[in-house]
Amino acid sequence: MKIFQKKLISVFLAMSAALMLIPALSASANGPVYSGNIYPTSITLSDFNTTTVGQYFTLTATLHYPGEVTGSSNPDAYNNMISVQVQNNDGRSNADPDLVDTAVYDYTFNTVTIKLFARHSGNCTVYVKSFMSPGIYAGINVTIKSAQFTVSFNANGGTGSMANQTVEGGIPQTLSRNTFSRSDYHFDGWATSANGSVQYSDGQSIEITSNVTLYAKWVLYIPDTGVTLNHTAISLLVGNTDQLSATVAPSNTTNTAVTWSTSNSSVVKVSANGNPATVTAVGVGTATVTVQTVSGYTATCNYTVYAPMPTQVTMNQSSPLTISVGQTRTISASITFTAPPTKETIAALIWDSSDSSIVSASGLSFNYTNNVATVSITGKSVGTTAVVLYFSGGYVVTPCIINVVA
Repeated sequence: MKIFQKKLISVFLAMSAALMLIPALSASANGPVYSGNIYPTSITLSDFNTTTVGQYFTLTATLHYPGEVTGSSNPDAYNNMISVQVQNNDGRSNADPDLVDTAVYDYTFNTVTIKLFARHSGNCTVYVKSFMSPGIYAGINVTIKSAQFTVSFNANGGTGSMANQTVEGGIPQTLSRNTFSRSDYHFDGWATSANGSVQYSDGQSIEITSNVTLYAKWVLYIPDTGVTLNHTAISLLVGNTDQLSATVAPSNTTNTAVTWSTSNSSVVKVSANGNPATVTAVGVGTATVTVQTVSGYTATCNYTVYAPMPTQVTMNQSSPLTISVGQTRTISASITFTAPPTKETIAALIWDSSDSSIVSASGLSFNYTNNVATVSITGKSVGTTAVVLYFSGGYVVTPCIINVVA
């Protein structure tokens, strides 16, 4: 787990601020007597300079107090006195790996032994700071040298051979691709023991900090023999969706992946992968969606996509309506639909005159905000006729009677 970034990040060894000071101390006969809490006046670190990637190293921090102070009978109190910080000194970017991981593994009255793990090569400074004395700290420069490690590959029941892979420690590197094979099985990934679970996928980028053997993990191969869908025909309103589920046979097949396609993407669109697939109706018409298994088996579902239909139409002017020969005026109708109308719905609306020699109708328009259709009518000759609004399939509103006078 990454603990340090390029910027200075404290790895606090304390769990409670209440224990950041030293309680229950006493002074020897040769030193002054102190009452209350006593804070460290200085910190010194053991000498250390160089280590190698993949190695643990230790630093001992000694906390110094005024006088000849001795410890209490409760040493657990002293686990909460310091913080450890690591500053990266080699100019790495924030995206580069952390240099070291830290953990305290032992402490006494006035010493803390810090165990560090060299994860990546580079230069850093390890600081030890006192919680209660902000200006009291000590630091030491540490150089971490690079190291090379070997990744060995074990077929673990498979056949074939793979050369060992040499990697630089602590730097993410891509594993060699698997070349082992096993009859009736397929490769599932790499484990760090023969009976372990998969830890790494084929060709995964990982960090190595020691020599390691990776074991191929195999899954019994059971081929697919067919596929069915949860339905084979369905009608959808434009804008609606359908979840199309595929069942691959047999039920224990290891070939569960499927792909999807549509015969007409202007009518329905379908997600290419995944199960179930989402089918979206985008235009009026028909289309076929096909699912295909790894072994090439297919199944289909036929889609019919329709536009919203009107359920009620109301003329917005009284009937009969009187106009003069040569006069033009606009009439309208308010329409209620099963769903918000689409362009396909409006394209199916037709205003027409029963006798165009008496009244002509032209220039249909539609307002999507209030679902009102309008048309211009013009008196051509004296007489009486009707203007009607048609919808595809023969839907007709109550006609508006028009009387044309001289």
